[in-house]
Amino acid sequence: MPPSKSFLDRALSIFAEVRAGEGVSALLLAANVFYLLAFYSVLKIVRDALILSEAGAVAASYSSAGQALLMLAFVPAYGAFASRVNRVWLISGVTLFFASHLLIFAMLGTAGVRIGIAFFLWIGVFNMAAVAQFWAFANDIYSTERGKRLFPLIGIGASLGAVVGAGATSIVFGGIGPYRLMVLAAAGLLVPVGLTIWVHRREQAARGDLPAAQAEQPLAGPGGFELVVKNRYLRLIAVLVLVFSLVNTLGGFILNSMITSEAAARVASGAAGGLDQRALIGTMAGTIQTWVNLLAFLLQAFVVSRIFKYAGVRAALFILPIIALGGYSMIALLPIFGIVT
Repeated sequence: MPPSKSFLDRALSIFAEVRAGEGVSALLLAANVFYLLAFYSVLKIVRDALILSEAGAVAASYSSAGQALLMLAFVPAYGAFASRVNRVWLISGVTLFFASHLLIFAMLGTAGVRIGIAFFLWIGVFNMAAVAQFWAFANDIYSTERGKRLFPLIGIGASLGAVVGAGATSIVFGGIGPYRLMVLAAAGLLVPVGLTIWVHRREQAARGDLPAAQAEQPLAGPGGFELVVKNRYLRLIAVLVLVFSLVNTLGGFILNSMITSEAAARVASGAAGGLDQRALIGTMAGTIQTWVNLLAFLLQAFVVSRIFKYAGVRAALFILPIIALGGYSMIALLPIFGIVT
């Protein structure tokens, strides 16, 4: 007789196909990525406020290209380090490494140093590394079959974290400012570290199979660039990501230009509510991101798992390009900030 589902397993089955005994680890992983995306969303708004107020939308677009060049150096260095350490401690160490940088940025910013461009470059690397290594860890924990069922549920944690992080930041940014938010995020990143260790130990205690044991091993084999070059499927995915990133960069420039212009106009007309341009940019960017993330959460909770189940991953890859086409087409047709928001 198969084991019966717990109350948690049954409750989580609303969002995905959760089988007996799977609910606790899935919920812990969802909580892990919730905190990770919540604090990334905080930092993303801080990033926009700093670079747009210090250097403008054009600098933000050029900095996006700079992020790509920076990743060319970071990926081989990360691969070399990852091949020498335990995977769980790799995740923990890299997260703590980035958290320590937040304290440095906060001190420099408080001292009056213009850190907007440097922070923009840094957060691009942080986002890629932190999010990618979380999903790599989840992939080690789960088999292919379990991952297809449970990843949409874990993704709900990411979407909800983005909503909470952006929403809270849009409310408090004007009163707290960017540098205190950096310190808060640095402390908050300790939570995903603890959850990663907890999930790893729990899965190893519950199961003795290969996927759980793999998380104890350093990364092996060829590096990221070598894998992409050798594998046709990965090359096509890389092209998709490249084109989509170019589209998003251009769209981001349009949106950033509108936010910067709107903030300057409100400050000049006295309609800023006592906020300076940087605080107003942070509040406006946070409000937009909150609504976007809220819609993403609803789709993640009730639509994504069904798309994966009935249409498959191949069909799901078309969703983001379609959304980008629709969103940026509307901006082109109706370039009015209130309508875009």
